[in-house]
Amino acid sequence: IRDRYGVSRLSEQGEHLFGKANFVILQTNKDIEDISLESDVNYCQVGTVEPFVDIDGRLPTFYERSYNIRKFCLSRPHSIDGKKPSEDVAAQWKAKTTFTTASSFPHIFNRIEVINKLTEILTPLQSAIDLIESRVLALKAELIIDPPNVKTLQIVLQGSVLLQVNQGPQAIANTFLGSPELYPEEQIKRLRESMINFVRLCGLAINCNRSLISDEQIPFHAR
Repeated sequence: IRDRYGVSRLSEQGEHLFGKANFVILQTNKDIEDISLESDVNYCQVGTVEPFVDIDGRLPTFYERSYNIRKFCLSRPHSIDGKKPSEDVAAQWKAKTTFTTASSFPHIFNRIEVINKLTEILTPLQSAIDLIESRVLALKAELIIDPPNVKTLQIVLQGSVLLQVNQGPQAIANTFLGSPELYPEEQIKRLRESMINFVRLCGLAINCNRSLISDEQIPFHAR
C-alpha cells in the first residue's frame, strides 16, 4: 500500500483498501465484543500497550526494556456485572491482556502480526497491587539514571504523589490496609510491602528532584 499509493498512515492505508466509508479506527481499550459493530464495516482497534518483561520482580535493564520485546501488555477497567466500571477502589476490577508478536521489536517493520493473546482478570486488590508495583518499578528506573533526567523524574512523581482525579495510592492504602481482615492474607502482605517500597522511593525521588530544580520550580516541588 505504501509503495503503490505513497501513504504510510494506518488510516490512509485502510481507506485505500476498503474505502473511507467502510473503514473505522477504534481508539479504545475496550473489548471488541463490548462495542456495537456494523457487519459491513472494517474496523481497526488501536490501544496503548507497554512492553512486558518477565524478570521475576527484578528491575529490568534499559536493554531489556527496549530490545527483543515480543510481549506487550494492555490494561483496562473491567466490570463483572456489565455496568460502568466503578470509581470505588474496592470495586475496581481490571482486565490485563498480554499480546505476543511473531517477531521481536525493534524491527524493520513497524507492525508485526500478533500470534497470541492472553487476558487475565484482576480483582480490586490485585489491581491495586499491580498499580503500586508498577509505580515502584517506574521510580526505581528513574533513580538509577546517572545523571538523573529531571523531566522524566517529574513526570513519574506527578503520577505518584500529586492528587489526582482518580483515587490513587492513599485511597488504596486506606481501603485495603485499613481493613486487612477482609482480604487474602498473602495479597495484603504483598500490598503492604509494595506500599512501604513506594513511600520510600517517593521520598528519595522528591529529594532527588529538589537537588536538580531551579528556584523557579520550587512551587511545583512544594506541591
